[in-house]
Amino acid sequence: GYVQLIINHALNGVGGCYINFLPAQRVIYLANDLATASSMGALGAAATLENSQCALNLATSSVNGSGNYLTFNLAATFKAAFQGQQNVYMAVGSIAGLASQWQQMGTWTP
Repeated sequence: GYVQLIINHALNGVGGCYINFLPAQRVIYLANDLATASSMGALGAAATLENSQCALNLATSSVNGSGNYLTFNLAATFKAAFQGQQNVYMAVGSIAGLASQWQQMGTWTP
């Protein structure tokens, strides 16, 4: 179904790197700074999605799935203003409509 990822100091897409990925369509969405709209692109396309916090290189990002496992390699760079320890939050949903709650999966210091 989908994978959502927020890299920010709090579980909030505003002022963070908020990503939504649809594996079956191989499409990535990156929310704008206010998390009110998104830019989108196809995985593997010669394109970069960016907001004031991060930039995603779609050409060098990749995905590989097998059974219940999905490996998503995201080529992300962070802007100079996006400093300090950030939390990494994830949520997933199935095609059938099942969805997880947001979970903090780690930290990242750009």
